[in-house]
Amino acid sequence: MFFVLLQIMEDKNLEDNDIEPAPKLIEVVFQNCKGQVDQWVEPYMRITVERLRRTEKSYLKCLLMQVVRNYNGTLQFFDA
Repeated sequence: MFFVLLQIMEDKNLEDNDIEPAPKLIEVVFQNCKGQVDQWVEPYMRITVERLRRTEKSYLKCLLMQVVRNYNGTLQFFDA
């Protein structure tokens, strides 16, 4: 799944509207697979932040920031 999302998120030919489902799917993976996808968190976060840097639509920016914010909230749990 990561490699499909990677292709979608990195594709410069896809418009912001075309990739809106991708960050939603990443967030679902983080929420429902805690502990099972730990090795994939850093790559998912990397592609999320990279896409955020070139995103123009505010709605997609919000979706991407949600992925970062929601994961960051769980980081505190693991640091304790």
